[in-house]
Amino acid sequence: RGYLRDSPKRLAIADFIFINHIQDENQFNELKNELRSFTSAPIIGVQMIPKRVVNALGEEWKSLNQMRVSVFCGLGKPSSFFKTIESMGAHIAEKWILPDHMTPSEKELRDFVNLSEERGSGLILCSEKDWVKLPLHLQLTLPIAFVDAELQVVCENENYQKLIQMVSEKIEMEKN
Repeated sequence: RGYLRDSPKRLAIADFIFINHIQDENQFNELKNELRSFTSAPIIGVQMIPKRVVNALGEEWKSLNQMRVSVFCGLGKPSSFFKTIESMGAHIAEKWILPDHMTPSEKELRDFVNLSEERGSGLILCSEKDWVKLPLHLQLTLPIAFVDAELQVVCENENYQKLIQMVSEKIEMEKN
């Protein structure tokens, strides 16, 4: 789903399909039924689970509970990222939504940090996807950290295990 994605007709040739942002089995089943008119491929439900908040020096924030933070991201679905931050207990004082795949300039970052300080933020957060694009030499008045998240299978784990088995067999065949 979303802009710049393939046509649903291409689902007919997929071997497996992943649906992200699954909150419960009912939602997964609704979406799975919707996809069935396009494909018979096994479908797997997943969600991103935040694991930690870390900066360039490897320093971790054990908790964001009650922290005022500012958040920026260039993701296709920024609202999901903001909900993740809030689910970690943080209060978002300022948001900056970049176009998907866009890298902010140093001036834009400095301006955002200045605005964030005015709003009472003590930390700037971004996604790991945005983090890897930032210049390493940044010297800002607030720390910038990213949310390290992991994809977790939440529905149809047996389909996921089938996929892992197929990939493992393929790798083994390539070795021989």
